[in-house]
Amino acid sequence: MKVGDLLKWTDYTKLEPVEYIGLLVEDLREYWSKPQDWYDIVVFTGKGHEKWTSWQCEVIYASR
Repeated sequence: MKVGDLLKWTDYTKLEPVEYIGLLVEDLREYWSKPQDWYDIVVFTGKGHEKWTSWQCEVIYASR
C-alpha cells in the first residue's frame, strides 16, 4: 500500500455491509511513536480527507 493507491474499506457494523472507496494521500504508519487513534493513513473520499486504519483496507488499484 502506497500513496496514490485506490483503497476499499468495508463497514461491517451496519445491517448490510457498506463499501467505501478512497485515494491514499498520506501514509502515517512510520509515525507510531506519536500518540494517535487507531488510524494510520489519510484517504481522500467524496466526503474529503478521512482517517482510516490500513489493516482494514484492501488495495483495489495500485498506482505506479
